Amino acid sequence: MRKDLAFLIAIGCIVLFFASFFLFRMLGKQEQLTVDEIHKQNVYGEIEEEENAYTYNGFSFVRLEGLWFTQLTVPGSSNLYNIQLHYGPREVDDLAISGEVKKFLQYPSLYVTFDPLGRDLSSVALAAGELSLNTAVVLNITPVAACMRNETEICKKLKIITCEDQQYPVVYLREAPRTGIVAEENCLTISGTGQDLVKATDRLLLEWMGIMK
Repeated sequence: MRKDLAFLIAIGCIVLFFASFFLFRMLGKQEQLTVDEIHKQNVYGEIEEEENAYTYNGFSFVRLEGLWFTQLTVPGSSNLYNIQLHYGPREVDDLAISGEVKKFLQYPSLYVTFDPLGRDLSSVALAAGELSLNTAVVLNITPVAACMRNETEICKKLKIITCEDQQYPVVYLREAPRTGIVAEENCLTISGTGQDLVKATDRLLLEWMGIMK
């Protein structure tokens, strides 16, 4: 029996929450180091395990409990954000981006839509949670949940949005064999299956944040 979208997105957010919990627990084991101190160690080459720590375009990436952490200051803001993603830039640098994806940063909100009859909704939910959390907190863009078709109970409560609705900026999380990111007019399609869909989502976020160019 299919779980509804709200439940699945909640799972994605819970995963991110517990990742933060494990980060602080790990810090406690490392002589109470703060996040800033761990990143400083990385920048100065004091972390020997390169597979778990490296710098990319001036950004420090540290892997803890299966997630990659980095820090970012958004232009026009003095806030320092601690970013956590499932994939770092080295893991997604082979994923191509087609079209003008950065134009979507100009919108105050984005519809995030998906096919409720997809086969792997847990991966779609994880990708949606990672996308929504970072766009809302870091990029100051409000994600709005939507469905591509009215086929489930939860979709009856959401707006039905497809890429043909050109009056709305849309991010379409598409289950497809080929992994990639394509922007056409007002629709940005993130494609992949399973973890590849999450990987493509992180590639887009790294582009939007200016870490990858």
